[in-house]
Amino acid sequence: MINRKRNTVYLGFEKRFHQKDYDYMFFLVPHSPTNWKKEIMDIPDISSVTLVFERYHDRYSDYGAVFWTDLKVLIDHLAAHSIPIICEHMPLITDDESSVPLNGYYFSNLTLYLRSTSTQSFVDNVLGSLPATLTNLSLTGQFKGSLENVLPTSIRSLAIRLDDWNLAISGTGLPPHLNTLHLGHWFNHPLTLPSSITEVKIGLYFAQQIDCPSLQSLIWTSSTTTISDLTSTFPDLRDVNLTFEKPPVGIPYGVEVLSLNFDRYINHEPLSRLQLPSSITALKIQYHNRKIQIGDIPPSVTSLTVIGVQYDQLDFDALPSALRSLSLQCVATDLPIPWDLVNQLHCLPKSTVEYTLTIGYGLSVRRNDYWTINLTRISDNIFLRVADDLLKRSGFIDISSPYFKTEYLLQLMNNQWTWPINKPRGRGLASTLSSCTTM
Repeated sequence: MINRKRNTVYLGFEKRFHQKDYDYMFFLVPHSPTNWKKEIMDIPDISSVTLVFERYHDRYSDYGAVFWTDLKVLIDHLAAHSIPIICEHMPLITDDESSVPLNGYYFSNLTLYLRSTSTQSFVDNVLGSLPATLTNLSLTGQFKGSLENVLPTSIRSLAIRLDDWNLAISGTGLPPHLNTLHLGHWFNHPLTLPSSITEVKIGLYFAQQIDCPSLQSLIWTSSTTTISDLTSTFPDLRDVNLTFEKPPVGIPYGVEVLSLNFDRYINHEPLSRLQLPSSITALKIQYHNRKIQIGDIPPSVTSLTVIGVQYDQLDFDALPSALRSLSLQCVATDLPIPWDLVNQLHCLPKSTVEYTLTIGYGLSVRRNDYWTINLTRISDNIFLRVADDLLKRSGFIDISSPYFKTEYLLQLMNNQWTWPINKPRGRGLASTLSSCTTM
């Protein structure tokens, strides 16, 4: 039986450069030829269509009535075939002709851009007329009015990312089946939420109580507020992502996925002070500036990610014996790289199957300024290196070979890098890496 791949489609007013994320891409300008509609409708096995408007474009009337009619025909066609439509940055400017018509648009995911000039009655009318197919809604822009009792009952996920928006929310004013609520940095009111909600994200200035015993996933960014004891407040937590200045107290047993994002500009206490529960299986630690030692990581952890540290801040003897996946994103301040990377491969627990190492130079790991290597363990000493860009850079590595040194591992990572590293002496790189068999 042939496993036919389903296709993703991008249709947008602004060009995106992540073309590998989509199978088909269409870029729209005023008075575009009308064949884009037919070309999309002729694509076989579409899994989803992403429609992206420009964030700050005001003159959608330039596209003309024919364009909006064609778009409506396309959306009707997709809806008739139960194809999800993900719409981003749909603008709601005023209730005049410059607004994008929404009636009958069967979106499943929608991001609306609300201007500060939008009146309360106009926004109420628009939100109240959103299609029953809509399950995920994100609101952006500068609108500061009320959003209660106007949203479709079909909404399952709601993100309010309006600039400076800070109005109280009552549980009765939210859609009855809502399970995910994300609030912006400026929101700062007590939350009493219905039992349907299982995930909440709160922002930088939130300093209130949350009443939601059914909560299973919490994302909390706070650089000024001490995160209080979580055990009694959220007994059913399973997934926790915390960004903080002062560390939390009492992360409850039962949390399985934990992300700890430290303030990089202050000194931190040892991780052992947090008394992380042994229920954690996936742990992410970011910008912790103390050495990670034996006893800091619960023995239950099978997936560990450490970001923004010096390489020698992680004691490999502290790694749990059951660890299956390790990802390190390290910062180098001295050149050449002083670490014995190959020796660390020998120190990995034998249970570790996936190992990703990223080394950035300077104060942080920045895009386009780092090396990365992904290794999969085949046996105790044999790893498979798979390069994302070229198959010819993939191959097998035998870490037991006396010829395999740290400088050669860096050479494998150095596809397009220009950092100065020690060159191998004597034998050339090709002969020296005879233990790395190219696929």
